Amino acid sequence: MKRCSIIFVLLTIFMFTLAVLNAAAPIEGYWKSIDEDTGKPTAFWKFSVNSGTLTGQIISYKDMKDEDICEECSGAFKNKPILKTSWIRLTNQNDDGSWDNGYIIDSRIGKQYKAKIWVESGNLMVRGYIGVEALGRTQVWKSATKEAALKGL
Repeated sequence: MKRCSIIFVLLTIFMFTLAVLNAAAPIEGYWKSIDEDTGKPTAFWKFSVNSGTLTGQIISYKDMKDEDICEECSGAFKNKPILKTSWIRLTNQNDDGSWDNGYIIDSRIGKQYKAKIWVESGNLMVRGYIGVEALGRTQVWKSATKEAALKGL
């Protein structure tokens, strides 16, 4: 009888530990986007949630100038400043901690995509797509500190 109690307690602890480890990691905070070809950071981002909306803003990047604007963008993003503009805006947080129902804008070429973002193994997975989610690609971004993000590349 005593052995069954010990096994039950150990199994309960194990299940609780698994639940904690699998809980959705927070997306809010600082991240660095990574160039898929070179593996080097391209920009530092700040993600925050306000009134149920996740936004992502570029706060620093290589050779940045405060006056840089998105000349290639169209519509509401035409000539917006690269810094402190919400290039990512998602309005739906799913049960698994992922976010979707919104957009990501590639400020280098001015192209807008639908987006889905989630944390996986400590990395930020950023999926941009056109139409259906299957028609897109996923980038892996790395966690960053506020200090590194403010310092820049």
